[in-house]
Amino acid sequence: MVLRPQLVTRLGRIVIVIDRTDVPWADVRRSIALASRVHLRHTPPRVLARSVMALLLGPPAPTTDAIEWTAPPACPDDAALEARIAAYVDTADGATTTQATVRAVAAGFEVELVSVIDGEPQRRTLAAPDCEVLADAVAVVVALAIDPAAGAPEPEPEPEPEPPPSGAVVLPVAPPSNLRGVRDAPPVAALDGRAWDVGFRLDGGYGSGVAPIGSGVFGLAFIVGRHRGSIEAIGRLWAPRSFDEPNGTYGARVVMGTGSLLGCLRARPGMRVEFPLCAGLEAGALSAAPRGLTDGQTQRYPWVGAVARLGMRVRLRERVGVVLALEGGAPFVRDAIDVGGADRLWTTRTASGRVLAGIDLRWLGPGTARGR
Repeated sequence: MVLRPQLVTRLGRIVIVIDRTDVPWADVRRSIALASRVHLRHTPPRVLARSVMALLLGPPAPTTDAIEWTAPPACPDDAALEARIAAYVDTADGATTTQATVRAVAAGFEVELVSVIDGEPQRRTLAAPDCEVLADAVAVVVALAIDPAAGAPEPEPEPEPEPPPSGAVVLPVAPPSNLRGVRDAPPVAALDGRAWDVGFRLDGGYGSGVAPIGSGVFGLAFIVGRHRGSIEAIGRLWAPRSFDEPNGTYGARVVMGTGSLLGCLRARPGMRVEFPLCAGLEAGALSAAPRGLTDGQTQRYPWVGAVARLGMRVRLRERVGVVLALEGGAPFVRDAIDVGGADRLWTTRTASGRVLAGIDLRWLGPGTARGR
């Protein structure tokens, strides 16, 4: 808007032109006349004119623009952007100013914002495929910089509970202390292995220590377990094995049967692969029948010792698993095999080693997660 001159006066050799309409002109004329009579002789006219104008007109009105907007012609102008900001927040506080420079890029438009909030500059970059969308985003950012609560929806009041019907008696009910919410209940996987389970195992392999040459060994086990522990009762049969004395004139045929009771610790219970570590006692008898002797007699020898086993069980299906194990036994008494010949045929070893493989069948008790 072009302002029309309202007052033209002369202060010495200085011409003063006032273009404002909100000035009390009578006061202006009296101030200029007084200044001319009192200060004209001692003050340079240019300085005197500036002083009079500054006192009369006061400081310039502060700007209320919240943003300095520089953008291509395809974008909204600064007035449109100020209106969008004003829709969110009052822009006349002057505590926050922002400079925004928009440039066209390959993906659309990009703006660099430099905001001064309480004297602290902050810089950020926004981008959008359309400049109108970018201007909306800039308006929101500037409004939030001025007032962080701008645009926040007011919380909806909670509905008041309906009053009980007249004459009804309301008794307070406390929640049961022994019940837990659904969120507090443990997952099903946490219950896995904590109920009793029973199973059977059929295995076989190679064993040594009973005869000079090792022989086959077979076993059937009954298993009762819970979580990390189990108890195994095992019956085992050693295949018959024949051997002769060094000269080969006579010999013996030996066979042994044992029973074991083991306690096991399960590593990784309920997982696809378990590693049971077991230890216990083994007891049985060894039978030796003579070969090549007319007056020989079948002899039976007790077998009592300690046994330990390290195994691995791999689950194939829900109830079926494959078992591999290394087992060792140590008899408390070493028996001397003698079937009636002149010389002793064999003395049992101090230890017996076995390599076993088998199939494990397991039935899960109530409360145990499936999939073991």
